[in-house]
Amino acid sequence: MITSAVEQALEEHDGDTEAASAALEKKAIPNGMALFEATRVGAAYEHTVYPDRLEFLSRRPGTAPTRSGRAATSGRTPR
Repeated sequence: MITSAVEQALEEHDGDTEAASAALEKKAIPNGMALFEATRVGAAYEHTVYPDRLEFLSRRPGTAPTRSGRAATSGRTPR
């Protein structure tokens, strides 16, 4: 599995080890998770793989949180 990924990266980059190495670094986490899943076959428990976080669910950096959902911000109990 690892050897085939390295060979494929070298082939895609015409034997350029620097470019192949950079490409492999970008795919390190997905490749690691694939290796992990392959080694868990027949294991006593299942490992859960969570999907990537959807962009629209993430708060954009630099924006203030919305006021919705906040409890009485004035510090007084509503009458």
